[in-house]
Amino acid sequence: MNNLFSPIFWFDQRPGELISLFKTTLLITIALFAVAAIASFLAKKKGGIYARLWERIFNFSSTNGVIGLFLFFFNRELIPVLSSRFWFLFWLIGIVIWAIFIVRHTMSIPEKKKEFEKKKEFEKYIPK
Repeated sequence: MNNLFSPIFWFDQRPGELISLFKTTLLITIALFAVAAIASFLAKKKGGIYARLWERIFNFSSTNGVIGLFLFFFNRELIPVLSSRFWFLFWLIGIVIWAIFIVRHTMSIPEKKKEFEKKKEFEKYIPK
């Protein structure tokens, strides 16, 4: 546990292979991103007011799944610099920031839904 707080642990250019627990966790995370990408791709095809949200989730999960695969590959092949542990830290920070933006967009959906209902009600009385 003390290693997690030392810069040598995070910035070692030849860190070695991942421990099996972290490797398993990384593969499960990549699989979850793949499932979320497929599900959100199918959901965004339906359209509607939630289509933009599903598109954002699709972009989030597919991009992070590919980045996770690259990180796993680089670490598995023990490629210097690209297999460093700080890349996992940057990836995690990016996931958190991106998820915050998705949550903020999700919170704005009820307002958009109300506007859509008002517009629909107004257009009901306009002749075509």
